[in-house]
Amino acid sequence: MVRKIRVLNLSEAKRIALMQGLSPCITKETDKYTFAKQAGADQKKLSWAELEQVLSEEKMAIYEIGGYMKILKKEGVEVKEKSE
Repeated sequence: MVRKIRVLNLSEAKRIALMQGLSPCITKETDKYTFAKQAGADQKKLSWAELEQVLSEEKMAIYEIGGYMKILKKEGVEVKEKSE
């Protein structure tokens, strides 16, 4: 099964996150970035400005994969463009 992968810009991701009650977070021990409704004990909530800085400095992007938003390194992600 092939999942569609789409790159989201920050404003698209923010709109989707706000609609779903999600916030950007970092898992403290692993430095893994994610979106969550509430930051767990091992997570720290990030501001959108902090996330924007992380995306730039760490060469990361926000992807929509199978209906979920993921924050991943840009390298190694093959994006299938949506055909209309």
